[in-house]
Amino acid sequence: MRRAPLIAAVACLALALGGCEADPSSPGVQRNALLAPDFIASTAAEASNDPQAKWLLKQPKSVRESYVHEVLDKKGDKDLLSQRWLLTQSDDVRESYVSAVVDPKLGGP
Repeated sequence: MRRAPLIAAVACLALALGGCEADPSSPGVQRNALLAPDFIASTAAEASNDPQAKWLLKQPKSVRESYVHEVLDKKGDKDLLSQRWLLTQSDDVRESYVSAVVDPKLGGP
């Protein structure tokens, strides 16, 4: 049965993407989850409680790859790199972020 290792890996990815600092290799785990095939990334998204991680993992692989290359692989302030990355994305990507992450926190539409 190959499902047990896959479920364990997805749980680990979800924890790492949710900001768990217990695992010092979590940046590598984040990178691997974001570069994984869509079905693995979407499974990890469902296991995550973090709205931002959930949103990013549900994006097309090309969007996730650009996040890895423009944020995780770059040196510098990750918050600023992440903001810069989001602001340079297409209208559709930015609007989906607002709908999935920002509006729920504001209690909006």
